Amino acid sequence: MNDAPPGWEGLLAPDERILWQGRPGTGLIWSDLLSRETLMGAYFIVFSSLWLWGTTFVGTGIPRDAPAQLMARVFPVFGSIFWLVGLYLLIGRLVWDSFVRARSTYTLTTDAAYVATQVLGRRRLTRYPSGEMRGLELVDGRPGTVWFMREVLTSRSGGTRRTHARRIGFRRIDEARRVWDLMEPHRNGALQ
Repeated sequence: MNDAPPGWEGLLAPDERILWQGRPGTGLIWSDLLSRETLMGAYFIVFSSLWLWGTTFVGTGIPRDAPAQLMARVFPVFGSIFWLVGLYLLIGRLVWDSFVRARSTYTLTTDAAYVATQVLGRRRLTRYPSGEMRGLELVDGRPGTVWFMREVLTSRSGGTRRTHARRIGFRRIDEARRVWDLMEPHRNGALQ
């Protein structure tokens, strides 16, 4: 019989034991600004700011009762949408990442790594089996990071197919070196 800790009943395999549990550090990760998303966000902000500035002149000279006046009032809304997208790409994604990390818990067991999140009333537990861990990497420091998987995402735009790898791991943890050492069996299994 499995003597699972409270809250883990029915989630762990019969011989699976918890080796480590922790929470990620919170706060914005400013180094994440060095990415393509930041450039895209800056482009969207500049483009939509010029759009919004330009639309301030569209309605001038049009009589208030003309049908074109409605279009002159609606046109800036589209620029505002692009401005908000740019704001998210520029800084909002960093705030969202910090928000999610503040509501996350990491667990390492003898068989897998678990990432639990509770965001906006939605609970999620994702299991990453040790047999599927590839590309284990330690980013030493305080806080440090232990990467243990890459998820390949594929998207199509027209006839072009793009792939993007997203790293998965225990981000910004105080005991990164200790977790790395506990993952020794996982690292050996990942090399086979």
